[in-house]
Amino acid sequence: MKGRKTILYFYIRSTSFIEKDLQILRKEFRVFEHRFPAPEKWKTPLLFLSQAFFLLGLIRHWKGAVAVVQFAGYHSFVPCLWGKITGNKSIIIAGGTDCVSFPSLSYGHFHKKLLAWFTAQSYRMAGIVSAVHACLFFREDHYYLESESRQGILHFLPNAPFERNVIPNGYDTQTFSISQSWEDRPEKSFITISASLDDPIRMKLKGVDMVLELARKRPDCNFTLVGAAKESILEIPENVLLMPFMPNHELAALYNRHRFYFQLSISEGFPNALCEAMACGCIPLVSRVASMPEIAGEAGFILDKRDPGALEKLVYRMEQDPGLRQKSALARQQITAHYPLKIREEGLLKLMK
Repeated sequence: MKGRKTILYFYIRSTSFIEKDLQILRKEFRVFEHRFPAPEKWKTPLLFLSQAFFLLGLIRHWKGAVAVVQFAGYHSFVPCLWGKITGNKSIIIAGGTDCVSFPSLSYGHFHKKLLAWFTAQSYRMAGIVSAVHACLFFREDHYYLESESRQGILHFLPNAPFERNVIPNGYDTQTFSISQSWEDRPEKSFITISASLDDPIRMKLKGVDMVLELARKRPDCNFTLVGAAKESILEIPENVLLMPFMPNHELAALYNRHRFYFQLSISEGFPNALCEAMACGCIPLVSRVASMPEIAGEAGFILDKRDPGALEKLVYRMEQDPGLRQKSALARQQITAHYPLKIREEGLLKLMK
């Protein structure tokens, strides 16, 4: 490992996309990790101290080292301050919630006063902000409330001096592949996946409330919701199957038992489940928000407004489309052509070098 550049990598919790990035970085760099678990607020200063001691313990590796932080927030402040003081580069990988404010949902880092301050200071001190999609820097969505249509880091911090970089997420299209033919999948089968779907605010944020309303109107269709416990959500229609959060490696088989994938979110960055489902041949039905219309491409169906009646009409139109089998193949092609893991790998390694 002698002579390899050092990366000091900071994150809140381990996820599949963080693990993918770490595997890529370890190929060519010496990586030291520090986890900053989301604590009770009173513990935050103690975690700042933990980060400081972590950095001091690696002082012999500081020369030429780069601090990489997954998302901005409390946990990005000390690494970016370290970069500012030492003259080393700090990079924030922006993901979504750290770029938005939705007061109506009490959602987004820029909505919460103290968290907004630490997020903003981190962005101002960062040398580079690498986003999974350009929309995280600025976007104007008209899917939800007009008063909350403008979002993105540069909407809240128009004079932030960081260098901008965009590297899309990448996917293992061998693991996530078509293993069950279109004909063998149930005809009117829909699936959506999100963590913590038992939270009412998150249900609205991810559009699950719209899916449940559609399920009540369409008893002839079957819906699978992954990421919720049945006892935590009231009045679940009989045609809705609730499943708990599942490990990432078990999802490919589940996607292959469905024809369509819903992602009706009010806010997103670059949704992994949507891309993984498409790689497995699920036809996407997404809201006109952030990166999702681009990801869905010609394979998808786009809901322009958060309107249950418009959703019902769009689903009927989708069912009558004569080219659904071709769209299933096109959905996979969209991911394999534009978002393979190789693109993410090449972009990350180039950025770090």
